[in-house]
This record gives sequence, C-alpha cells and structure tokens, in this order.
Amino acid sequence: MHRITVAFFVLHASMLPLELWAQDSHYWTSKYGTESILLGGAVVGSHLDISSTFYNPGALGITPDPAFVMTGWVFNLTSLNYASAVGEKRDMGTLRLSPAPDYVTGLIPTSSKSAKLAYSLLTRYKFQERLVARDSFRKDVLHKPGDELFAGEYYLDQDLVESWFGLSWSKALSRTVGFGVTNYIAYRSQKFYSSIVNQAFAAETAAATTVIRHFSYYNYRALWKIGIAIDCAPFKFGAALTTPSINVFGSGTTFLNRLIIDQTIPGYDGRDFADFDEQKNRKSSYHSPLSISAGGSVELDNSTIHASAEWFNATGQVSVLQTDPYLNQARDEMAENAVIQDLKSVLNVGIGIQRHFADRFELYASFVSDVSAAKPDSRANVSITSWDIYHLMAGALLRLWRSEITAGIGYSFGSDIFIQKVDFDTAHEDNLLMGERQEKRGTYRNATLLVGFSIFPSELLQKTIESVPFLKKR
Repeated sequence: MHRITVAFFVLHASMLPLELWAQDSHYWTSKYGTESILLGGAVVGSHLDISSTFYNPGALGITPDPAFVMTGWVFNLTSLNYASAVGEKRDMGTLRLSPAPDYVTGLIPTSSKSAKLAYSLLTRYKFQERLVARDSFRKDVLHKPGDELFAGEYYLDQDLVESWFGLSWSKALSRTVGFGVTNYIAYRSQKFYSSIVNQAFAAETAAATTVIRHFSYYNYRALWKIGIAIDCAPFKFGAALTTPSINVFGSGTTFLNRLIIDQTIPGYDGRDFADFDEQKNRKSSYHSPLSISAGGSVELDNSTIHASAEWFNATGQVSVLQTDPYLNQARDEMAENAVIQDLKSVLNVGIGIQRHFADRFELYASFVSDVSAAKPDSRANVSITSWDIYHLMAGALLRLWRSEITAGIGYSFGSDIFIQKVDFDTAHEDNLLMGERQEKRGTYRNATLLVGFSIFPSELLQKTIESVPFLKKR
C-alpha cells in the first residue's frame, strides 16, 4: 500500500504546472503614471502627480495641480526560456510583444479647496500565455522486449487578469501635510489548463499516462489604501497602508483527470489507474495581503533622489475555490481537488534619480527589486512564479507649454531553478512514462518602451480662457 501512495503522489505532483510561467506572485511588476514608471514606482514619498492615488493617496491633497496622466504607449517585449524543460536540449519558451497594463485616472470636480476627489482604473495583473512541447521517437520504454513508439506532449495555457477600480479622497491637513484614502474594488479572473499526455505503442501492446488539470474562477473583493504625505522642502516623506482584501463574491470550476493504462504499478492490483473529479459553481475567495510602504525624496542642487520600500504580509493557505472532498476511484478513498493560494511575506525596495536641466528637460534612472511571494514547497497552485525580478529604467521628460512628454526604456531580468514535470528522454514504465525529472534553470527577460503624455487641467483651462478674446478679464 505504501507504493500505491508513492505512485499517487507522483501523479499528484505532475498535475501541477511547471513553475515560473506567469508574473502573478509579484507586487511591483506593474507601475502607473509616466514619471512614476521612469522612477520604478519608488515614489511613495515623492508627491509627483495624480498617480499618487495608487502609491500614496495622502499626497494628492497637497499636490497643487495634479497632472491628468495619459500614458500613450507602453509596450513590453517579454522573453521566457526554460532550458531542457521536457528533456535534454528540449527547451520551452516564448517571445511576446504586448501592451503594458492599462491605467486611467483623473480628478472629480468639487467645491472644496482643501480636499480632492479622484477616480482611477488600473490593471493590476495581466498575463496570457500558451506553451506546448511535443516529441515522438522509438525507444524501449515498457517491460516488454523491443522498442516502442513513444509520443509525449506537455501543454500549458494560462489567462489571468485583475483590474482595480478606485475612488480616492485626499485632504490637506495643513500646507505641508496631506491625508488620503483610496477605496478599491478588485475584479480577478483566472483560467488555467495543463496536460501531460505520454503514450507508448508497439505490436499488440500500448500504454499511456494522462494528467489533466484545469481551474477557472472570477472574484470580486474590496480593499483600501490609506496614506499620509509630508512636504518639508527640500525633503518629502510619505507612508501608506494597504488593507487585506475583503471577499465580496465570486465563483469557479475545477477539474482533474489522471489515468494510467496498461502499466505495471508496484503494489497496485489493477492494470489501470483512474482518478477523475469535476466541481462546478464553487464559491471563490481570493486574498490580497496587508502591505506597508514608506519613502521619501530629497532635492540636491539639480537632482532629486527618490527611494521607497514596501513590505507585504504572508497570506497563509487560502482555498480559492470552496471544493468538497471526492472519492478517488482507483484508491477507493477520499481525496482533494483543491485550488490553493499561499504567498509568503516579501520586502521590495527601490531608488530613482531625477536630474533637472533648466525648467523644461529632465533625465531619470531607477532600479527596484520585485521579489516573488511564491512559497517554496507549498501546496499552492494559483500563484506559480518563483523567480525574483529586478527592474532597470531610464528616460527623459520634456515640458512643452502646459503639458509633459515622457519617453523611456526599461529592462527587467530574473532566473530560478525549477523541477521538470516530465522528461521525454528518460520516460519509462518504471516512472509512469513521466521520466526522471531533474532540476533545470528558467530565465525571464523583459524590455519596456514608454511614450507618455500628461496635461495639467487647471493650467490648460486657464491658458485656453486667456486665448479667447471675449473671455479675457477686462
């Protein structure tokens, strides 16, 4: 019976995806606002523009005229490569050009002189990827004389999007102190499908191992970001707290299918092993953790230095779908078909430098860390990225009339060790046609191109009024 358990857990591990595919366990990958992007998002205490609705809503209250940010074009060229992912010299990877996450924000008119209202709509996470590896060859893989025709396939399809809609209120407590709150409603949708199908054929014999895993869900939740900002020129400071999210509602489906046909499984009486479960319309409950951020900036001659740090708490194990135990058909005992979230606590830090040239031109450079919150050796199968990412960014800002034009380029990189989920080269009946899975290295590279445009609404309106003859003050 012990060997049956071993075989079962080999299959259980194999139903999980090959790690490292998506950037869904990182908190600092997406950045918002033109200047904020150039500074790597290290702007919690910088009080730059209306992007403070996300970074620190307290700064909005003491920012004289927050710019309306129109980020025209931001594109990411992302390369994922996994050396020998399914066998020696059988790499897997993709090269994808895609637009960066969306960000729209603006002020809501009010009669108050000391308080501001703003709205924001941003894409917090977005990832779509499809990876396929196939091969076939003749090899002795079964406990029978002669070679068999072996055919193997590993397939993964991931589609994740999470959007936040926010309403911000910020008030100037004095000329130098601002306090604010942003209330977010988050919508998350995730679809995941992976399969391993390995087969061996010969005259009068055939064997197969199939492992299929699928889940999909949507979820709404609420969270709040509370911030305070202090302006003591040439120093600026800020701190913000993001609350853990509160589940509102959601639903989803999970499915698994594991099958071994015509193979010798030590300690197992039958020739075939079958395990199937599908659970529909299950309540979903996704969780984003408490986080605390702090930062500041200081002006030194013709330069400004910006720095920020943010700590994210661990989530603990959370069942994203409220599934029930099911009867495993092969073992005649209860088993789980769970969708689990489990993120560890992480600390991200960043620094940015802004160089001023006269009043119309500025240069920027930044470096920030983006640590993965994926927890090693966890049962989690929702957040599957495990590499730490580091972001470099450089660019320039040009002021023309009452607007700002921003351009920049960025480079992000990361790598980590992963364990193969299948190895075609070493597939054999002794390992259920899954192969002797080994440690390999995966790499992540991303190039970012930014062209942005910002306007200052009140100044633009005033300039327009002054240009119309009959509206001029007499």
